[in-house]
Amino acid sequence: MSACKTMDEVGVAVTVPRLAAKQIHRQNTDASTPHEYYWRVIYVPLVDSTALDLRTRFDESTMSLLAKLRDLIPCNVLRRDAVVDADGLLEMYSGVFTYSGIHFKLRAEVDLWKQKWLLANADDNFAVPATCAEALQSCEKDCFPTVYNLIVILLSLSVSTATAERSFSTLRRVKTWIRS
Repeated sequence: MSACKTMDEVGVAVTVPRLAAKQIHRQNTDASTPHEYYWRVIYVPLVDSTALDLRTRFDESTMSLLAKLRDLIPCNVLRRDAVVDADGLLEMYSGVFTYSGIHFKLRAEVDLWKQKWLLANADDNFAVPATCAEALQSCEKDCFPTVYNLIVILLSLSVSTATAERSFSTLRRVKTWIRS
């Protein structure tokens, strides 16, 4: 709504563009209000494009891993259907957690982590973390070292993907410059 407010301050009316019989350069969407028009023409295609981009960039195994790690975020721990797949996480990150008894330790930590947030949720004055960054801030590294490390991995996944993409973009520019 800030765009509408800015347009009002400037003195420009928010309207639906005129409809033409044959439209080439923009969508000719029928809508009764400007909000409905811009919702259909800008917002819905943007969300659809973003979802498609995420599906094409990340393969099924990466999305499965993200779903497993996402269940460690406290607001997701409180969902009734949330079950942290400790075995799946350990299988994926077996090289990170090499000490003996890690299966039992992770299961115990996850149970304690869940109990912590169930008790905290009972207190009305306590806000349950809903993001990875908030979860990391509220995770005591001494009490939950394995959960802490898994949340750090979850936070760094998107950064590592972007870094790899930037490297390929830079490589493409260098190759183009060398060929010129």
